[in-house]
Amino acid sequence: MLSSSSYRSTFFLPNGVMQTPVSVGDLPSFAYQVPVETLTEDVTSHLEDHPEIPGVILLEDGKLHSSLPRSMMFERLGHRYGVELFLRKPILELQQNMGIRTFTVSSHLGVKDAVQFALRREAEFIYAPLVVVYDDELRLLDMHVLLYAQSHILGNANNVFGSMNRIEDAIRGNAPFEELIDMVMN
Repeated sequence: MLSSSSYRSTFFLPNGVMQTPVSVGDLPSFAYQVPVETLTEDVTSHLEDHPEIPGVILLEDGKLHSSLPRSMMFERLGHRYGVELFLRKPILELQQNMGIRTFTVSSHLGVKDAVQFALRREAEFIYAPLVVVYDDELRLLDMHVLLYAQSHILGNANNVFGSMNRIEDAIRGNAPFEELIDMVMN
């Protein structure tokens, strides 16, 4: 079994400060990937050991086949006979039984466009992670992270508009030039 699991993020600087993302490629993501013939029990064991990973990417001949969201996978296994039917079989059988669609986006897609794409999916898939396609790899992006990033961007935009309004009010109030310069620079 050849599997790969890694974490990537440029969203937070080493000092813990959050950067404003430009595209989904800037967001924290995971590259937990396994071949389609990997046993379901191996995948569930890895996901149980790493609760931060939102799912698994399934590869066939080294290329994207599909993905399985963590929550949907564990929900299906929790149903009657789920463990007996799938745990000792290839993960592909579970994916095919569930009929889960995989949603991919380019790593260059803007956060706003990715959110709009994700929210246009059928209700049952709205919270499923997106597969982000980079030039040389595939990664899973949790919807929580994507929505959090959009919230951060909107908060920054709101702060900018608020600052512009304060500057405009100061100009109308004939504030001293030095005060205006300080407001603009801040």
